[in-house]
Amino acid sequence: MLKITNILPKWSWFYILYMSVVFCVGCAGPAEEKQEISETETIKMPTPPQNKLAPGTAKIEARMIEMNKEKNHYTCIIKVEKVLGYGMATRPIGKGSEISLQISNDEEDLINLLSEGTMEQKYEFTVQQEEMVNIPSNQLRWKALKVKKAPFDE
Repeated sequence: MLKITNILPKWSWFYILYMSVVFCVGCAGPAEEKQEISETETIKMPTPPQNKLAPGTAKIEARMIEMNKEKNHYTCIIKVEKVLGYGMATRPIGKGSEISLQISNDEEDLINLLSEGTMEQKYEFTVQQEEMVNIPSNQLRWKALKVKKAPFDE
């Protein structure tokens, strides 16, 4: 009968056993460390941008000058008091300029809000420029998206 100890020398069994243990430990990978956050340490999350306007829109503070009813919309002439922000690719609006706004007949809330106001009342408008090519900026037409009464300032 053939004995296993006769095939390999005695000391080689030790190396085979040692290599298999090293291989198993090596495959296990590094131990994961738990990250603990102390009560005094806080994680700062990035804040999203506030009041981001869509491309082609602007937020302005203005006073109503004139409002006329037309066939399927209202046309308002407003005087710009302050520009509060622009979306990307929006043509500039000058402070003190008068711009023409169109408001759809469907926007009853906006129409009622504007028709009850006076020249002293300021409004915050979110307006969108109409897609027209080769028109100078002083002849642009704008569409009112949102309107609200501006906060009272002295």
